[in-house]
Amino acid sequence: MWITITTDDVKTRLAGAEFAAYTTKALAAGQVDPLPDITAQVVREVRGHVAGGSNTVGDGLTIPDELLAAAVDMIVFRLTTRLGIAVKEDRKTANDQAKTLMGQVGRGEFKVAPPVTAASTQAGGNAIKVVTSRPRTEGVGSL
Repeated sequence: MWITITTDDVKTRLAGAEFAAYTTKALAAGQVDPLPDITAQVVREVRGHVAGGSNTVGDGLTIPDELLAAAVDMIVFRLTTRLGIAVKEDRKTANDQAKTLMGQVGRGEFKVAPPVTAASTQAGGNAIKVVTSRPRTEGVGSL
């Protein structure tokens, strides 16, 4: 199944103190929330790896659900680097493991489920092709 990453997906990986620090310390007065932009960047990166592995890519900014944890680890790592403090070793390790997995996806070593499309969900059966033609017109000299 292909999914869209939500803010709640990211929040599940952040401790309460980390989230509070991100929402207060990481943002200067008047600065917009970087989470949507970081999420979109990571999603595009994940989709690039998926496509590189000769996989079909889903619609919009969706990713295969089996890559959700890795994508969120990448997002959290990028988000925590904005805090101006040392990033915990477990965050670095999770980010490195996510990058390793993305490399495997890109090389076709880790297959992901194809997206469900309208064509793939339709019932099978015989196809009928409708052909139209112009109506016959009889010319002046016809009998």
